[in-house]
This record gives sequence, structure tokens and C-alpha cells, in this order.
Amino acid sequence: MKYGNYRPTKKRFQVLKSPITIILVCIVLAVLIKATWSIHQKVVISDTKLAQARAELSKLQARQENLTAQVGYLSTDQGIEAELRTKYRAVKDGESVAVILGDDRTATVTDAVSPKPSGWWQGLLRWLDL
Repeated sequence: MKYGNYRPTKKRFQVLKSPITIILVCIVLAVLIKATWSIHQKVVISDTKLAQARAELSKLQARQENLTAQVGYLSTDQGIEAELRTKYRAVKDGESVAVILGDDRTATVTDAVSPKPSGWWQGLLRWLDL
């Protein structure tokens, strides 16, 4: 059996070894490397944004839980009373208010239920509910 001529195989290798083929292969590799690097950068940016979105989501969920708890507390009589006391400094009948003035920590106690009129003008204003 005779094997034949090896010349066609040598021509194929010569074409692969030619400078034009090597340059074309290098250009294709450069384009593929650039595309791969671009995709890698986009994945890194996407992962960063995903982590930020998850952190913001957890903050928003915590805020929602806090607001839900506040709404639940404010829907009770005790919660409403506490908010009125803190925001508007309201007092119940029979209670008195202590007002602290200055840095010397002196307190004055006033009667919130029945202020004593100190003259006819105060009595008139009280009678008119002003």
C-alpha cells in the first residue's frame, strides 16, 4: 500500500504559518478579548448595583416595619395620649406642668387645670374662654 503525497498537508500548514493568517488570528483574538473584558466589567458593575439595591431594600423594609409599629402604637389610646403629651405638651385635668428655665435647673410648677385670674381682665378672658 502506498501512502500518497504529503504536499497538500504541507500547503495547509504553510497557509496557517503565513504572516497574514497570524495577523488575522491576532486581530480576531484581540476583538474577542476586548468583548470578554467589556462583559466582565458590566458584570462587576451589575453586581455592585445589585448589592446597593439589596442594601436599600433592607433599609426600606426596616423603615416599613418601623412605620407599621408606629401606626399600630398610634392607633391605641395610650399612643395618642403619649403623642399629644410630647408634641403639644398637653396635660390631663388635675395634672400640673413643670417648666425648666435656664441652665440653673430651677423648676417652676404651674397648675394647668385652674389658673387663678389676677385681675378683672383675666377673669373676663377666662369667662369668654380665651
